[in-house]
Parts: sequence; C-alpha cells; structure tokens
Amino acid sequence: VLNEGLVVTGTGAAKGTALLTLDDGGALQLRGLGVTLSGFSATLSGALALDAADLSGTLELPRETPAPADRRLPLQVTASDGSWRLTSSGRLGDVAAEYDARTGAALVDVALALPAEEEGSGPLAGFSAGSVTARVSYAPGSEPTGTVEVSGVRLAPPGWGNVTIDA
Repeated sequence: VLNEGLVVTGTGAAKGTALLTLDDGGALQLRGLGVTLSGFSATLSGALALDAADLSGTLELPRETPAPADRRLPLQVTASDGSWRLTSSGRLGDVAAEYDARTGAALVDVALALPAEEEGSGPLAGFSAGSVTARVSYAPGSEPTGTVEVSGVRLAPPGWGNVTIDA
C-alpha cells in the first residue's frame, strides 16, 4: 500500500476503480468510477485530492434514445486554490457551478432544454418537454439569491394527469 497505493473496485451500483496513494498528502486517481441510482448513472475519471481536482465524465439520464448524446451530460470537475468548479455543456444545455472553499460562497448557472421525443414521449419519465434556466448564488450569512425560470415543463405523474409548469 505504501509503495503502490490501494486499489478500490466498485461493486453493485458502483463501478470502475480508484487508486489511493499517499504521495503528496494523499490522492485518488479515479478510473471510470461511477454509481447508478434511480436510473441516473454518473461516471468520473481523473485526479482528485483534498485541494485539487481534474476530473471528467458523464451524467446519464434515465431515458432511451438512439443517440447517447441525447441522454448524457458531459461533466468536468476542476479545483485549485480553494475554488471548485463543475461544468457541463452538451445537447441538453449548459450547467456551471463554482464553490469557493475559503469563503463558502457558491454560484450555479443552469440553461437546460428538455426536448420532446418524436413520438411525444418525454426526455425523462414523467416529463414531456420544456426548459429550465437558473442563476443562483449563495454567500454564508445570507439567503440564497437569484432567479429560476421554468418554461413549458409538462409533467405527467402517474395518477395525476398532465401538469404544465411555467414559473
């Protein structure tokens, strides 16, 4: 373990491996490490330490599509100098989040479109279309501030019928 590190392998809902080394105060090298919960699947690869990260991967939505890009959000997680960032840009839209570990401040920007399938089924179970945009910031000692806009999101929860949300 001291010379070659410790390899951890996922089982069950987890998959992939991570190599834990004690070099430079300890670090993880993720190798396709992922988890599947409630139909959502996330996978990351790259270097992760207490104060630094350079990870890439995907978040796969629980939907059946001919093109994988229509159900996957590419992810990039980076960190340095106390600032952690998550970014995603794909066919479904963009997500950017930043967290400053020194101050506890956070900022989240979201611009996602949920297009309807050709046969009218939704992009996610219970959804049929719409868009979500948001810009929310938080600073310790203050309430979160910002805007969230939901436009034309149509829900079809079992037993309720169709519900359209515009907020």
